[in-house]
Amino acid sequence: MEKLETARILADNLRSIYGKFRGIDNILGVDIGEGFSELDNLLYLLTELLYVPPWECDREIVWNYVFKDSEDSWEDVLRKVELAREKFNPDDYEKFCEEYERFYGSHPEGGAYE
Repeated sequence: MEKLETARILADNLRSIYGKFRGIDNILGVDIGEGFSELDNLLYLLTELLYVPPWECDREIVWNYVFKDSEDSWEDVLRKVELAREKFNPDDYEKFCEEYERFYGSHPEGGAYE
């Protein structure tokens, strides 16, 4: 199976799960999906499959699609991620990471981008 097809299937399943959580959250008034680190891991895997740059604003393209916070189609997401990849400057990100580590003492979330 092609990597993009795997990513699409994963995204569709995550959208479905998060949609169900939101329905239950609205009834209970409690965010029950918050405590499922496995879902966070799958969401991280999805961004890695799509090779999304590590900037949070770029990862939000995928997150907003999964959480249904945008009207983007799957094709829109792929186009936006591709544009983000084209604009990504590894030197700027490395500089950011160095400053972040100097200030916070650790590497920023999102990992390294190779």
